Amino acid sequence: MIFGGRPEPGQVFTPRSSDVNADMYVARVSLEKKLNRAINGSQHVLICGDSGNGKTWLYKEYFTKHNVAYRTVDLSIAITEGLDQALLKSLPFEQWEEVKKIERQSLQANLVVAKPAEQRTIEFQKKQSDSLELVLQSLSQERGKRRFLVFDNFEQVSRVDNLVQQIASLIIRLDNEHFSAFGVRFLFVGVVSDMKEIIARHDFAGTIANRLTEIPEVERLTPFEAEDLIVRGLEEKLRISFDMPLEEIVRQIQFQTDRNAQQIHELGYQIACEAQENGWRLSPEGMKRAEQDWVDTSLGQFTAQIEGRMNKRDTKIQRKNQVLFCLGANETNSIRATQIEEMIRKFFPDKVSAGQLGVDQILSGLAEGDNPILIRNPNDPSYRLANPKFRLALRARMKELTPKKAPTVDELMSLLLDMVENNETEDHTLNF
Repeated sequence: MIFGGRPEPGQVFTPRSSDVNADMYVARVSLEKKLNRAINGSQHVLICGDSGNGKTWLYKEYFTKHNVAYRTVDLSIAITEGLDQALLKSLPFEQWEEVKKIERQSLQANLVVAKPAEQRTIEFQKKQSDSLELVLQSLSQERGKRRFLVFDNFEQVSRVDNLVQQIASLIIRLDNEHFSAFGVRFLFVGVVSDMKEIIARHDFAGTIANRLTEIPEVERLTPFEAEDLIVRGLEEKLRISFDMPLEEIVRQIQFQTDRNAQQIHELGYQIACEAQENGWRLSPEGMKRAEQDWVDTSLGQFTAQIEGRMNKRDTKIQRKNQVLFCLGANETNSIRATQIEEMIRKFFPDKVSAGQLGVDQILSGLAEGDNPILIRNPNDPSYRLANPKFRLALRARMKELTPKKAPTVDELMSLLLDMVENNETEDHTLNF
């Protein structure tokens, strides 16, 4: 904000920024307390959570507030260029350029000769140690109470055994007296919830698990945290006037985004742009346009996949549409056929009989193909959404999936949020 003027929408709602927007940071008191204990301990730290739930902002805000020095290793680079290059690219640009210059000089000075596999393996391990040492040495020169090397996007390598094994060897190597002298620990960040098990399974000595500690999963915002973020951005920062109750807007955003922090920023930005174009006033029509723009820009590929799975308009029962409707209404991560069948009988009583509804077969079909909507959970007769954005896309399409005698989308939204706020759920399952 300049001289008390109104900021631009993109200064308040910053969905794609990896840098923490301090004015819009929502404190996660319980998580921050757990992270504080882990950082001040002696083990390497793991942070997991669905994309957009705020993992990166959580640790960066903590590091900034508590003077923790860090470098970030982007593991998506390791997929195409190898872990060695991912490590080197975590260096400040000037240092990385110097390393590349030395590498080019070395290549020009040496002839390429054929070498046995064993010798190449030894040379690779030496090169990797050199990369790790360069990064640790650079980081050790930073001022800070603690120093961490952050391995981000762990989900990118979680199924690549060779890369995970290399990461496991780095953990063991860091215990070496030479490397431990730098005073650096590792922080692993990713979507997968079983990072500890994935890394530890490559430890034949059984010691890696004892070197790792994980904080609770970074989940979506609570209703109160989401409301704080929405009101702070739209009302306090941008000072938007509303032609509809702010409480209604808040509840609508919470429902449509499923309280995912990044998606609140995405939708909040579209709403703010609509209000700006209307003299900083938001009308119901502007709200609808903002929602549609958000769906088009953030959920396009997911809504397209859902459209390909819907019943044709002339289908009499439209059972597949009913299942999709219930998947959007459902708030659980684990999806069971019995749970969806119960919801169908509640929502569509005039469309069911006493017999089987065929939900098992429909869920199985939604988990098949090149672009599945569901994924089967291993060792359990249940499913999960292939991507959390499918729930958001399903909620955006609910009007098309809603038969005449089912609750309206507004009624459903109100019911869902009231039950969550009043703790009328058991094991995260809504009972309709």
